[in-house]
Amino acid sequence: MKRKDIIELLRDIKPYDKGTHMMWTDPYIAKHLLEAHLDPTIDAASRNKTNVRRTLDWIDDQIVKKKCDLLDLGCGPGLYTTDLSKRGYNVSGYDFSMNSINYAKNVAKHEGLNIKYECMDYLTMTNENEFDMIMMIYCDFGVLSSDERNQLIEIIYKALRPGGVFIFDSLNSKFADNLKANKSWDISEGGFWQEKPYTCLTEWLHFEEIRGVLEQHIVIDEVDDYKLYRFWNHYFNLEDVKSMFEAHNFSNIEKYEGLLEDDDSVTFYKIKK
Repeated sequence: MKRKDIIELLRDIKPYDKGTHMMWTDPYIAKHLLEAHLDPTIDAASRNKTNVRRTLDWIDDQIVKKKCDLLDLGCGPGLYTTDLSKRGYNVSGYDFSMNSINYAKNVAKHEGLNIKYECMDYLTMTNENEFDMIMMIYCDFGVLSSDERNQLIEIIYKALRPGGVFIFDSLNSKFADNLKANKSWDISEGGFWQEKPYTCLTEWLHFEEIRGVLEQHIVIDEVDDYKLYRFWNHYFNLEDVKSMFEAHNFSNIEKYEGLLEDDDSVTFYKIKK
């Protein structure tokens, strides 16, 4: 791959331009993602142990009724679903990663928990009037494009029972205020992105017109083949959230600040059907 090709690849990026490859379904990367999920000391694929516990306690306080039916979208290896099942809730979890779902299923089987897991794209959900609460944690709601967010809101509305709630967290403007567009590179003999030697060029970009940020990685191997991974996310305020959800007949939209330890860049929201 020539230098001019890399430059061309990175110029004139439009909102929601996709990469050439997807991290979540790559068998090699999936192993490293699972390791990151399960490491309680870091905030890489999941939050650290303290903040997971703080979030779980807050979710427990928001439960609309005991023995409720609860769905975790983007459940990963079951860090939240496992605990919530032990607290007595009827829990389901959907995730795009087969590796994470298989791990979660094995944990549930080992601990004798009746949790329903499915490997699926939650934008294809067809559930109706089935859940009292749907949750989406680790700012996953913000990774969607505006069209996908509207699609998901409609899906969630149908899946919730009357009076049910949707809870999620998102980046807020403090994240954007602290974001500095930067570039970095890394040379590895084999690491997170692939087993063979590679050079990884990483860049963060801020798209203020859509309240969006882009994290992209170009992984170049020894023969100059490349893979481009792009991860979009968005930051919201309360008015943004009200505008999105009230258009789909949700009401009673509440925000919660300061739930995470040493991180004021994330806001939690509770929205009632």
